[in-house]
Amino acid sequence: MRRRILGAVAPTTSDPGDEGAPGFFQRNRVPRIVAGVVITAVLVAAYAFGALSYRAGLTSSMPDQQSPAGGVSVVIVPQQIYAEDQEVQAQVLLFPSPELIDSAGLLTQELELRIEPAVTGQVLLLPSGEPPAPQAVTLPAAGLVQEYPFDSYTLSTDVHVRSLSADSYRALPVTGSLLFRIPGWSTEGTASTVSAGEGVLLATNVVRDGSTRSIAILILLLMVILATIAILVTGSTTRGRMKLELSVASWMTALLFALIPLRAFLPGDPPLGSWIDVLVFFWVELILMLSVAAVVTTILLRANDARHHSGEAR
Repeated sequence: MRRRILGAVAPTTSDPGDEGAPGFFQRNRVPRIVAGVVITAVLVAAYAFGALSYRAGLTSSMPDQQSPAGGVSVVIVPQQIYAEDQEVQAQVLLFPSPELIDSAGLLTQELELRIEPAVTGQVLLLPSGEPPAPQAVTLPAAGLVQEYPFDSYTLSTDVHVRSLSADSYRALPVTGSLLFRIPGWSTEGTASTVSAGEGVLLATNVVRDGSTRSIAILILLLMVILATIAILVTGSTTRGRMKLELSVASWMTALLFALIPLRAFLPGDPPLGSWIDVLVFFWVELILMLSVAAVVTTILLRANDARHHSGEAR
């Protein structure tokens, strides 16, 4: 004869997929909604900030050039930044005053453009009778790439233009500016000042823009979160609170190798040994390796214990 226990409430499993504690999804509905809203808001804000920062670096346009009387206006256009080599590849554009060109736009005299310091293209010659074509130059930019994504590079160059003719070698008046629009980078504190000998000194500080920084920080944060989850899973499995299966170790091992290409996909390709490696990435990988070792060791000890007790039972 069956007995009915008064006051007992049968556990409900009304939630689809609720194979663990009955009613888990219903009881944790509010925290899950709050967590989802917060994560969505953070991602939307980061996306908007990154998109605006990226677009801001592409909106620079060529300023109107007002060449000094009898002189030249020089515009340096950086095209590529080599952070590890601390170099900037750029083009130099010259806009001579009407006194230096004919009606066809050709130079009436040979010009010497001297850029100091420069890795290549320190002295550029523009022949008479030809248009002032863009010139390639490589400039030094002092900085420390290991500080990625907060690294910055100081760009400073002195520009002089001289007229070369059969009877003279004279300096020409010069004005200068920088046209910077490299994706992923921006400038701070750009200045143009007159230097000795009628030259112009161009200086700026090149930094990674907000889009690069926000993406890098989010990826690093997710790496830390994954390492924290691995610690919690390891603790639950080794203490018997979670079903111990080999699939848990397989998941951790896959995560261990999945983070390596993720590290390589960081915008700007930071070199190995940056602060993000020393303070974040290497430690995340170490935690995952230790977690895999702990789970596999627990599985082996459990199997050995099962064999031991099975032998005693016989």
